[in-house]
This record gives sequence, structure tokens and C-alpha cells, in this order.
Amino acid sequence: MAFRITQIISWIGKRLPPRYRRGPSGGTPGKNDDTAGESERKLVTALAKSRLPNFRQLRYLPRVLSPEERFLLRLFTGTLAVTLIFLGARLYAKNVVLLPRPGGEVVEALVGTPQYLNPVLASTNDIDRDLIRLLYAGLMRRNERQEIVPDLAETVEISPDKKVYTVRLRPNLDWSDGEPLTVDDVLLTFELIQDSLYKSPIRSQFRNVKVERVDDTTVKFTLAEPSAAFLSRLTVGILPAHIWGDVPPPSFALIEFNVKPVGAGPFVFDSLKRDSSSGIIKEYHLIRNDRYRGKRPYLDRLTFKIFPEIDSAAAALKSKQVEGLSVITSDIRSELKQVRTVELQVPQYTAIFFNGKRPLLKDLELRRTLTRAIDRPRIIATVLDHMATLVDGPFPSNFPGSAGKLQPDFDPAAAREALEKSGWTLTEGQRARKKGNDELSLSLTVVDQPDDIAMAEIVKENWGAVGVKVEIKAFDPSRIAKEVIKPRDFDALLYGEILPPDGDLYAFWHSSQERDPGLNLTTFYHKDADKLLEELRTTNDPTQQAEKRIAFQKLLADGAAAAFLYSPLYSYGLAKRVKGFTATYVTIPADRFAGIEEWYVKTRLALK
Repeated sequence: MAFRITQIISWIGKRLPPRYRRGPSGGTPGKNDDTAGESERKLVTALAKSRLPNFRQLRYLPRVLSPEERFLLRLFTGTLAVTLIFLGARLYAKNVVLLPRPGGEVVEALVGTPQYLNPVLASTNDIDRDLIRLLYAGLMRRNERQEIVPDLAETVEISPDKKVYTVRLRPNLDWSDGEPLTVDDVLLTFELIQDSLYKSPIRSQFRNVKVERVDDTTVKFTLAEPSAAFLSRLTVGILPAHIWGDVPPPSFALIEFNVKPVGAGPFVFDSLKRDSSSGIIKEYHLIRNDRYRGKRPYLDRLTFKIFPEIDSAAAALKSKQVEGLSVITSDIRSELKQVRTVELQVPQYTAIFFNGKRPLLKDLELRRTLTRAIDRPRIIATVLDHMATLVDGPFPSNFPGSAGKLQPDFDPAAAREALEKSGWTLTEGQRARKKGNDELSLSLTVVDQPDDIAMAEIVKENWGAVGVKVEIKAFDPSRIAKEVIKPRDFDALLYGEILPPDGDLYAFWHSSQERDPGLNLTTFYHKDADKLLEELRTTNDPTQQAEKRIAFQKLLADGAAAAFLYSPLYSYGLAKRVKGFTATYVTIPADRFAGIEEWYVKTRLALK
């Protein structure tokens, strides 16, 4: 190796400019110089103070290396570079973090037609509710976990009997036009809701509520009956009295502020765009509300492009006119690769309700067996295209107080064995079991819709496989309430129910609700279950609410009053570049914007 280095140095020395070459006496070297080793030693000594070659010398190195040595040099250099990059990346990852910063815009497609961007006139129109959620603030609001938290309110005091709610406003509140927001605005909003002349769809929620001023910053609500759910009603948006205070009922739904609102929410109205021929609103442009007293959003702007139906909205997404879509249906989900699909659970469930007044279905063990014989995963996979989750009770799995696994898994062999033990025998050649002269047969009533019929056919096949004869009765959606539900005229009813935002089950399962207009479809009764439902209406503590819900669901499962099938999912197409979305559960589609103050598309580097 020493000899090889000497050769390299000699080769480099011969190629140095003449001014760097010196012989043994300081002259130019010639043919009669000393031995090669001595000359090279003197050459190295003359060229540099250091024993190591400098950069000018090293640039000649590749010319004197063998192919094997050049390969080793490249390997060493590459390994060193990769090591440095890896160490740099580790150092970066350990000490630097990406944080959100203000700025950016998100463009989303909405499906439908806006009508009234007015909380008092709010209906079931999803576009209205979407924009109202962003433009207005209520005394309370729902966060991304669907918890009720203060918004315009600074504090809320609840009397021990749950009848009096005293709300103190935050200081220095303003409307988006700069006017101060006061107790007068709160009083006016609830006055308009309660006045029948203004035809508010939410009037019934405040029918027996007295609203009064306590002082310049405080308002008091007095209820005729205790209600732990009243806080959720206070999420309704507040209207500005300086705009709406003098508007008479005939003009209330007609003035321009219903489409160009002034609010106090996290975003404010900026502009809109109409179709040049029809005048229909095609776009809404919102900007961040810098007067908002809650946490201000990171996003600068939100643009909503409005389409009459889902197909045109999906086409706009594919052509990159928009980058998000308010709802994704199962038939277009596989076609949309441009968005991040977010599947959110909703407070809705579909079940088969057993009529406890029918002689056959009074048998608890039979109801349990019928539940075991239903292939629920097949229904979700084949009919609903996996856009639902299994439930064993009225609550989706991530709802506070969901009790988890309560119903038996699909097991037709166990179902047949249970029927045999109960005396229901199946004679060879027969399709329905019998016990004496009684035949094991019942009707299954459904809404006359394709998905409902398809689910009913699967249940009929499942029950038929264990020896139950089933007749499917399909009713038009406009008739089923009057002809089936009101008189409770069914054996088994495949039907979906939507829970109120607070998850109150009283109207659906309390024994006092077994007759119309109550919705206790199975006539389920258990005195302890009734007591739990009553206590839930007066309990504000989330921990106690969850405990009571779980206890109730266990009693309901023990009674096998219904075979719970699934809870549907709401599928939302969110722009892929949007970060900070954490919601997993919504009561209505507009709840996807709960927590929008945390959405961001811009980032900055910061040290950890």
C-alpha cells in the first residue's frame, strides 16, 4: 500500500507546473536525479507543509487509481453522502415540526339550492344549514367531538331542578359589520322564533320557554319542564337586532339579508355569484371573520360552488373545478380519487322492530332466535356497499354511552337448535316449522324503496333457512306512517329512526310512548328502563349520561324488543390538502364544520 501511494504521488508530481518542480539542489530535476523514492520525498516536502495532498493535487487522483480503487472511492463517497443525509433527516425530524399557519382557500361543491341563510327560518335544507353553521354563532356550539361548549356565552348556570338556564355573554362581542352584539340580539332572536307569525320551523323547541333579560350581559331561560337537553337547543344562531328588529312578518323571508347575511360566526359573507339567465345562486364566497371571539380559523377563504344534483357536482370534482364534495354517494364513491373520503357516523339506526302485542312475538326466546338468524354483515356489504356499521342498540359505536356488543352473532345452526328446543319442529318436505297446529310464520313490513326491499329479501331468506315463513309487505313512504306505524299494525317492521342531537331516547322507548304520536313501536316496557330514560332527561353530567345510556341499552337487549341492524355512514369528500379535520361523528351534515377553526392548508417550520 505504501508503494502504491508513492506511485500516485510520483504521478501527480510529474504533472505539476514547472514552477512547482525542484531537484535535489533546488534546480529543475533531470535525468540524473537521485532515486525515485528520494525525489518523490523531496517533491512532497516542497509542495506542501502538510503531509496530506491538497485539493489541487486530489483532482488528479481519479487518473492514477485503478478501476477497482475508483469503484471503492465512489462507494465510500456514496455511503458518506447517504449517511450524512440520514443523519440530517434524523436531526430534522427530532428538532423540527410543521405547524399550521393562517392562509389559503378551500373550494367545495354543495348539492341543492340555498333558500334562507337565517337560523330562525332554518329547515332541513342542507345547504342552508351548512352556511348558517359557518356564518352565525349561537350561545353554545358543538365541537368536533359533538360536545356542547360555549360560543357567544362565557358562562352558563343551570339550576338544580334543570328548569332555569342563566347565560352570561362574552365581553366585547361584535357582528361582522362592526356593530356590537348584545343581550338585545339574543332576546330578539328567541322572540322571533316563538312568534307564530314568523313561522320558524324550530318554534316547538321553545314553545314553553320564558326568555328574559337579567342585565346588560345576561339572559335567563325558564323552562316549564326540566330538560338536560336544553343546552343543545341553544346552538341556534343569533340574529342581529339592528337588522332584523323592524322587519315585519310578511317581509321576513323576503329581504336580502336572507342571502347576504350578517353574522358573528367564524366566517363572514363576502360575495355570491348568480346564474346570468336564471338568477339562481351558483357560488358563495366566505372570508375569515377577524371579529370572531372564539378561536379564529386558519383558512382565509371558503368558496362553495352549488350544483343542482350529485352527478354534476361529481363531474366538477373530476374536472378540478372544486376540490371537495359535501356528500359522496355509494354509486360514485369508487370513481372519485381526487378527494379524501371521510366516513362519519350519524345518530340514526335501522332495526327490525318486533310487535310485542302479537301472540307469536310475545315469546322472548323466539325474538332472540330471530335476531341470531339475521346475516347483518351481508346486508351491509351487499345492499349498503359497506356504507354502514353494525349496531347492537340505538347508538352508533362512537356515540358517548354506546354499550358495545349486546346482540348475538349470525349463527343459523344455533337458531335452528333453539327453535327445536322450543318445540318448533320442521317436518321433511315442509318450509315452515310448527308447534302443534301453530305455524311459525310472520309478516315483515318495509318501506317500498329498493334498498329496504333488498334488505327484507335477505332477512326473509335468513329466516326461511331456519324454518320461519315470511311474507314481505311493502308500503309507500307516504302511507307507512298512517297505515302501519300509527296503528302499530305489523308483526315485524324494518324501519330506520333518527335520534335527536342530544340522543334522547324517551320518545322511542319509554312505555308512555307506546301509542301514537309516541314512537315506542315494540310496546317495550321495563320499569327500570323507564326510570333511566326519565333520569337522562335531567342529567347534564356526561359521565352519568353515558352510564345511564349503557344501563338502558343492556335492559333493551335483554328484552330483545328489536333486532338492531346498522347505523348508516355519512360520506364526505374533503380536499386532500386540508389538514386538521378530526370529526368522526355528526348529527347533521353541517356538523362536519365543527372544528373548522383547526383546518389548515398552509404550514410553517418550527423547532420542537
